[in-house]
Amino acid sequence: MEKLLKKRFVRTLLIVYLLSYVMHDFFFVNSANAESQITNTNLVAVIVDKNIYEGIKGTDNWGLTRYAKNYVQQKISDSKAIVLPINIDPAD
Repeated sequence: MEKLLKKRFVRTLLIVYLLSYVMHDFFFVNSANAESQITNTNLVAVIVDKNIYEGIKGTDNWGLTRYAKNYVQQKISDSKAIVLPINIDPAD
């Protein structure tokens, strides 16, 4: 008698599992659309003393801009380089 009850219990569990699997596949279809993958850009800051930057800026900033754009962006993939002039004089 106990064997019969165990068999029915196992069969019932198996039927419930199969029904839930079928219902999941047919009724709860995942219809979400994912957006395109996010791409990251590495930001590289070239920090230069303000006095030096002003001196280079007088020559159209060509050397520093070329270094920042060509050299840095070629060496570091998916990067953008910016030049930031800062004042390092502690008296100001």
